[in-house]
Amino acid sequence: MGEANAEVDGAGGLTPAEIDSLRELARETVDDAHPHSSVVEGQMWSDRIGIPEGVDKRVADEAEVAIAHQQVEESMAVRSVTLASGCVRYPWTAFDVCGAIRGEYDRLGGLTSWLLDPQEPEMRNPDGVGFHQRFRNGFIYWHPDTGAFAVQPDVAAAWQRNGWEAGYLGYPTASEVPVSGTTAVDGTVGGWMQQFQGGRIYRMGGVNWRISAAITGEILQRWLAIGGPDSDLGFPVSDEQATKDGAGRWSGFEDGVLTWHPSFGAFEVTGVTYIYWQKHGGTDSRWGYPVGPASRVDQVPEIQRFSKKDFDVVQESADAGTVTVKGQVVSRFFWEVISAMSSRYGINVDAMFAPEVSLLRLDTRQATPPALPHPATPFDGGVHIPQNYIFWGYLAGYRYKEIGGRLHDFCTNSPESVIFDSPSKVFQLHGSCARHDMCYEKLAGKNKNDEAVKQEYRNCDSSFIFNNASVCKKTHPISGQCYLISIAYYSAVRRAHPENYQ
Repeated sequence: MGEANAEVDGAGGLTPAEIDSLRELARETVDDAHPHSSVVEGQMWSDRIGIPEGVDKRVADEAEVAIAHQQVEESMAVRSVTLASGCVRYPWTAFDVCGAIRGEYDRLGGLTSWLLDPQEPEMRNPDGVGFHQRFRNGFIYWHPDTGAFAVQPDVAAAWQRNGWEAGYLGYPTASEVPVSGTTAVDGTVGGWMQQFQGGRIYRMGGVNWRISAAITGEILQRWLAIGGPDSDLGFPVSDEQATKDGAGRWSGFEDGVLTWHPSFGAFEVTGVTYIYWQKHGGTDSRWGYPVGPASRVDQVPEIQRFSKKDFDVVQESADAGTVTVKGQVVSRFFWEVISAMSSRYGINVDAMFAPEVSLLRLDTRQATPPALPHPATPFDGGVHIPQNYIFWGYLAGYRYKEIGGRLHDFCTNSPESVIFDSPSKVFQLHGSCARHDMCYEKLAGKNKNDEAVKQEYRNCDSSFIFNNASVCKKTHPISGQCYLISIAYYSAVRRAHPENYQ
């Protein structure tokens, strides 16, 4: 039936299918025009329509009788009882819903809303000013300064983590709304947001709908300024909290982090820079806090200023050198990035570095390279290896240095395939790499010290990253992660040819 809502103080813990089933039961009950004014065995709503599991039949029957006794002719369609106190009784429950909380409950649909039936009476909050009421699938909170608003269980979980209304978030000041669009379907697909006095709580859409996080202050303002959920960061996935040194704050996002420091302000770290920076200590690393956004070359976030030391993707790749993995020489920078991503994104690193051909077959290929046409595959996004390309490839025992470490390097010490276990998917950059090799080959023999020639080499690198992006967009549903990996390939290629940028 799908994953359940968070259960917070007795509210929630229901799957979407369970909520839909209970709402349908509520609609049948509310639509019935014949409440009984006394208990008639076998004829009550509880007998004819049913009641939710766990509801006391006696309580449900008494609620029906109370509704019938106090219902006036003109309110027959309402299926509730308006008492002298201004409170309303609903089916299934002994608890009335009153005042402003009742107004919000009715606005959402009452018993047929996603909140479902009340589970306790209205309660005064610890501050002695506000009130709240718990329902089967959420809460409604009221304060004289803010009004009454419902809180969904997963949002309540994030609110609870941050101290409820006594914490920095305070009371809700608006209903939860879709991040983009206006309908419930928009929210289910694209995510939700609820405004509080001291910040916001965001709840993701799609398969990650259970993930909610609180965000506030300068971190919230910076995130919104760079695009919010549509930015490179994506949705927040962890609440704002103190950094290890106690001097700053940080919030975690789908694809990066936003930090704040009183001396540096709030800035994001994303992509390959984030993965490598985080792996080496984050704000406690040799780079420290970000003090500005990343600058881009060929649409790649290449250099970013930090409080201790600037982060240059290409330079860090060069400084990292190489490492031997299963007998294969690999860019250490690429290896560390892909390893850090493996558990988070389900990348099968072992399969990526498995030998692809036997050494005998490899020797045959090296001896007769013109006889190696490479067929297109469904995983290269239409960026195929051209048929006139002499395929050397990244293969077990490949003698990289023997051919000058320049042409046919297959993306410079990197395997051509990236394999995801969940969802099961492969994307291959062999076409991008082959085209990059061929682009370089066409420049062979030209004066490498000529600035115009260097620019042509740089154009080859630019085409490489754009071809990578094309593969990602056409073959992989998690194109953001694919793109991060393609940047690591790009940095390895740039590292191998620094003379083109000097």
